[in-house]
Amino acid sequence: MDTADRRHTLLVDTLVRAGALRDPRLTAAFRAVPRHLFVPAAGVLTAHGIELDAATARDRWLTAVGTDEALLGRFGGAPSPIGPAPSAAARALEAAAPHDGHRVLEAGTGTGWVTALLATRLGDGAVTTVESDPALLTAARAALARAHRAPAAVLGDPACGHPAAAPYDRVLATRPAARVPAAWIAQTAPGGAVVLPWAAADGRGVLVRLDVPGDGTAAGRFLDGPGAVSPGGRAMAVEPPFPTDAWADETHRVTGDPVAALTDGASLFPLSFMVPSWRVGTHRFGGVRGLWLASHDGASWARVRPYGDQWAVEQGGPRSLWDEVDAAREEWERLGRPRPDRFGLTVTADGRHRVRLDAPDGAAWELPAAT
Repeated sequence: MDTADRRHTLLVDTLVRAGALRDPRLTAAFRAVPRHLFVPAAGVLTAHGIELDAATARDRWLTAVGTDEALLGRFGGAPSPIGPAPSAAARALEAAAPHDGHRVLEAGTGTGWVTALLATRLGDGAVTTVESDPALLTAARAALARAHRAPAAVLGDPACGHPAAAPYDRVLATRPAARVPAAWIAQTAPGGAVVLPWAAADGRGVLVRLDVPGDGTAAGRFLDGPGAVSPGGRAMAVEPPFPTDAWADETHRVTGDPVAALTDGASLFPLSFMVPSWRVGTHRFGGVRGLWLASHDGASWARVRPYGDQWAVEQGGPRSLWDEVDAAREEWERLGRPRPDRFGLTVTADGRHRVRLDAPDGAAWELPAAT
């Protein structure tokens, strides 16, 4: 067994011990399909932005591939995740719970590793994968061929699914999405399920399994634990979508550390849907790390930066965006700081998304219609 195979064995053992992998058939698929077979030798970065090149620094490349982190690629421009972290892949597949005879649509091929895991578990003919990036799909097809797997790998918009092979017993996505596409629900057989990391705003998605009864709706609960949170399509942006020297309409001071509160997944996830249509990112204002908030239309914004032993909050535009987010954070605190698995998501037949806390008649938040 070479170094790459040993590291992969250790990685799978770690996933089993952590509880991310429990199904013996899925565990066998993970052992049979090493991740390193699907990671390009060059043009890949770690989640922290470190360039990897198997030809010049193989040990660093192997270490990164054998680590439980998502990897970034430069396919299609700016670095973005080309596949989930191993624990996220394991949790997504466990949540999907593929059984013998199931047919699966994978929305977003990435490197092809999850595709190969599905094909190993169910057979090539049971798996259809759709990818929008031609270069990424070409690389994935080559990797699948090297692994002696031949599922249907289609170039297209993952949000549209692949109706020609529908219906599917499971629709699986490992890239965060802010809305569950209607096509995924429509192409799922009654009694099937859609599994994806769902994110109401920019940032990390929390894994949810939505059961599909066949009436155009879907509903389910968010998951928690190792691998339940997936990184977004890109790192939290560092450049605000407004001039950093924009004149503020309001200025005041706050205590505590608002940066920590809005970069922690436990609080950021509920705030992402409790406040409508907003984004958040980090930025260095005058060399000091701070935070920016902006409405999706860019008309409202806030800057948050250190000011002595306090923080300065500056806001502009028609919405007092920081006040909205801070009020939502206080509401989350009053609700008992609920973890993601206390929330559920319902998608109606007309595409509305509603997040609820605990019981169906509990606190709920309806998202604005997609634009």
